Amino acid sequence: MAPQVPSIQSFFQLEVPSPTTHRRFTFSEVDNSLHPALHEWQARTAYDEVDIGSLVPGPGCVAVTGRVANFFDQTMNSKMPRAAKGCLKLIVKDDTGAFAVKLWYAKVDYEIRLGHLVSIWTPHISNAESGSPTLQGAPLVTSIFPERDNSCYFLVQEESDEGVLCKTPLGYRDGKQLDGLMTLKSCINGGHEVSGVKVLVCVKSIGGRKKFTTKKGNETEKTDVNIFDDTDEATLTLWGRTAASATFWKPSYTVLLITNPSFKRDRRPTLSLSQSTHVDVDPCMTDAYWLRGHAQRLIKREHVNQPFPEGVFDIQEAAESETRILFTLADIDEFARAAPTGMAMASNHKISPIEKPCRKLHRLPKPNDNRTKYLHPLPTQHAPLHRMASSPSLPPSSPPNRPSSYTNTHPAAASPSSPTPSPQNANNAKPTSPSASTPV
Repeated sequence: MAPQVPSIQSFFQLEVPSPTTHRRFTFSEVDNSLHPALHEWQARTAYDEVDIGSLVPGPGCVAVTGRVANFFDQTMNSKMPRAAKGCLKLIVKDDTGAFAVKLWYAKVDYEIRLGHLVSIWTPHISNAESGSPTLQGAPLVTSIFPERDNSCYFLVQEESDEGVLCKTPLGYRDGKQLDGLMTLKSCINGGHEVSGVKVLVCVKSIGGRKKFTTKKGNETEKTDVNIFDDTDEATLTLWGRTAASATFWKPSYTVLLITNPSFKRDRRPTLSLSQSTHVDVDPCMTDAYWLRGHAQRLIKREHVNQPFPEGVFDIQEAAESETRILFTLADIDEFARAAPTGMAMASNHKISPIEKPCRKLHRLPKPNDNRTKYLHPLPTQHAPLHRMASSPSLPPSSPPNRPSSYTNTHPAAASPSSPTPSPQNANNAKPTSPSASTPV
């Protein structure tokens, strides 16, 4: 039998994929397709790393590092496929100055917040427009489009930021007052009308992010941040993409230095950001350190239960004392009314002002009765004689031995209104049964 030769149809069999082997796109792949990241950029020429205060208008490849002091998002509805979808207008500052950056974008979604440390490579610096509101604080501007132009680039240094660079406010010198700095109360009472006003506040609480639809049909967000200093409180309102910055702030810790804020008096004083506003997050200055410490002290509450006093109760003397007296609440009230400004003692979460001579009273349980407690004065202290008469360790008619200095040292004995009975009436005191009295 001749060997069978495979036909050509056997090499082109139709494979039907099973439904279980169908592969779908993951969320990360879809997100990378909709929001692609910037390409790995390599500088083709040398860029000079300079401070913002050293920038001059004109062409020149420079690299600048600073922190975002303010930014706004301006969207554009263009139908051109390669046109920019929007522009981020940023105010970037360092320890020497500030300048404006127009960051154009098409598909890349830049996640920027206030206080971010960013680096910018640009081939040109220009003067700001004459009518621009940022002219006073940022006289220079640069326009970059990293997705279309390979000679410029924008980088957010979030992972390498140690919180040290570019933290000093403009014009600040150690040991000197910052120009234009005023309290929050002074800013509310008319100081906001002064040009170049600065207010240093601390974050008290952060509200939720709310979404709104503007009259033009655009969706925007809003976040209310409660701020305060040692004089007053107010509300800082963040709109648009700046609202996400408050998510990373810490109440009673994050300090904000706001320059030229926009003020509105509503039910509560409200500050907001305008195009000429600069915000320094956790600035390196002495007043900021003091305000943060002041905020931390406000959130520390004293403990409700005071610590047990040391050196007041003599436990060894109490255990060896022969005098055991049962005090009632009426006796304690009698002592308290005699010396209302005396020392306060706490027992079983009940605080009662006790006369100073009785502050060393201690308690021992009565035998065969766990509910009854006794107050025992030390041998050098004085107790009501009608309670001494009912003491099981002393006869009813024998008064206690008083120290020679009792008359001069006991404040209740020197006072004519003292509730302590006199020695002449001690023998006339009627004995009272311990079971008839209310134990403490």
